[in-house]
Amino acid sequence: MPEPRYAYMGLVGAGLLLAYNINAHRTAASAEPVEQGAPEAPAVTVEAPVVAPPPPTDTAAIAAKAAAQQAAADKAAADQAASAAKAAAAQAAADKAAAEQIAAKAAAAEKATADKAAALKAAQAKQEAAKAVAATEAAAKQAADKAKADLAAVEQATKTKAVATETAVAAATPTASGPWAGGDATAGQVVFHKCQLCHYGEEGKTKIGPSLWKVVGRHSGTLEGYHYSRAMASYDHVWTPENLFVYLQAPTKVVRGTKMTFVGLPSETDRRNVIAYLQTLK
Repeated sequence: MPEPRYAYMGLVGAGLLLAYNINAHRTAASAEPVEQGAPEAPAVTVEAPVVAPPPPTDTAAIAAKAAAQQAAADKAAADQAASAAKAAAAQAAADKAAAEQIAAKAAAAEKATADKAAALKAAQAKQEAAKAVAATEAAAKQAADKAKADLAAVEQATKTKAVATETAVAAATPTASGPWAGGDATAGQVVFHKCQLCHYGEEGKTKIGPSLWKVVGRHSGTLEGYHYSRAMASYDHVWTPENLFVYLQAPTKVVRGTKMTFVGLPSETDRRNVIAYLQTLK
């Protein structure tokens, strides 16, 4: 149904059209010639249509309708914005899922690379361990062979020393002869006073030097419990009367580096006598 203002305008237009037609009719009639003697047509009076005034305008209703239309337009815009936001959220979720999938693939690839590196490292460690085991076994075999050889050498040296000791004991008997033989033990005991500054003649007693008990026939540097100098430990001689005769003349010249600082007995008689005395310490 049209609004009141539009109906009013339609009525006004219809009235104007009717008035125009009437006026045109009057003009045409006045233009026709009047015949002489013809009676004049009677005048026609046409009343203009009565146009009703427009109804009062309902301003509140119009404003309410406009507000409703605006609200509908706003709602449509809001719905459109909500649809766009929903679509954007869906796209963001899809992008997030794609990113997570890419990250998962990257993590899997990184793990695979790390596993491969770990496996390679483990293989290398296994190879190094195998090499170490082989080297250890070779070193153990070499050490065993060396120990076997050392044992054989010790056994041989022991046999050699035993023979030397037997020889020395035989040489120390009164029947032996040499420049050191024929000494006087009693006179030698007096000479031995010089030795007593550093040595005891009793068994198991040491001073600066080792005990000289049973020194004749003993292998050099072997008295148990005494710490010899490196030079004396490596001298490797048996103290036979002959060796003692040479050594006692100048100890530091015969065994260079020995701890014994005694200048020696230059007299052959003193040496023969002290050797004779040493042979009694047994």
